[in-house]
Amino acid sequence: AFYAWESQEDGIERCSKFNVTDPITGEKIRTYFNEKQIHISADIAYALDRYIRLSGDKKILEEGGKELLKEVADFYLSYATREKDGLWHLKDVIGPDEYHERVDDNAFTNYMAAHALSLAIRYKAREDVASYERFLSKLYLPKPNANGVIEQFEGYFKKEDVSLSELRSRLRDPRDYWGGPKGIATPTQVIKQADVVALLALLPDLFPLSVKKANYLYYFPRTEHGSSLSASMYALLGSEIGELETAYDFFSKSASTDLVKPKKEFAGGVYIGGSHVASYGGTYLSLVYGFAGLSLSKNGKIAFFPHLPKEISSLSIPYFEKGKKKVVTIKRGGSILMEEK
Repeated sequence: AFYAWESQEDGIERCSKFNVTDPITGEKIRTYFNEKQIHISADIAYALDRYIRLSGDKKILEEGGKELLKEVADFYLSYATREKDGLWHLKDVIGPDEYHERVDDNAFTNYMAAHALSLAIRYKAREDVASYERFLSKLYLPKPNANGVIEQFEGYFKKEDVSLSELRSRLRDPRDYWGGPKGIATPTQVIKQADVVALLALLPDLFPLSVKKANYLYYFPRTEHGSSLSASMYALLGSEIGELETAYDFFSKSASTDLVKPKKEFAGGVYIGGSHVASYGGTYLSLVYGFAGLSLSKNGKIAFFPHLPKEISSLSIPYFEKGKKKVVTIKRGGSILMEEK
């Protein structure tokens, strides 16, 4: 199953092939968001697993959940290309960073696809999962380099390493779209939003803290945050690695997305203001999973490992765990009180 990038209730793809326009010439610019962001299917499998572990509702697996996981796994098997190295590669894709289109082996995409395959195996999406196990054992997963940094996609490190201020000075018009075939960011390492950082935030058990910190510090100055979804991912990972001051700044930015005048209201002639509901979801994640440090085990057990910034003296968070309403109160100094309501 290759899920729609943008859809209404019917699930039919509604994302245009020409999302942006050259603000000077008026030429419509071809984009590939709806065709190449194949990580969307793995994202949905990820969400299903989180729901099952938090709610304890395994009936959903027999009500379409297993079929979902099977179809997602089958999609990646059909999409992958076997190379001379004997490994399966996911080529011609777009990761969360939409400025770099049609790249090969985007780290976020490959690792999320691997996670989706592991879910199909764990929940036995089909009677015989041997084909999934074989594929997973041979799926290419980019490893950290000598400095602990994971290359966002094949060839990323070879691109021009330029500062955001220098790149911004190359704009012909403030409304220019930074990505696509003629975008100023395309030949550079400047990215639209959290990509590898998002991967490490969503799958926190993949790598040790040292790798998380190395990637945070590497991609931080190279991220333009052209998406309202970016700040929350940096807040989430930043809180875990101890970058609390910066994490709080990103949390505040995410929370106030629609309360302050944005630095960039247009992208390729398209107005990107308005309400950013998904950004608020990210704000919640950075507060609960970041500062409160909510951790969820494979069997759904919840624990808290807080990282409170100096601006927050205490947090009180109501939540449901397997149908039971609970409240956790976290105070500076590490005090944690969990109550059932």
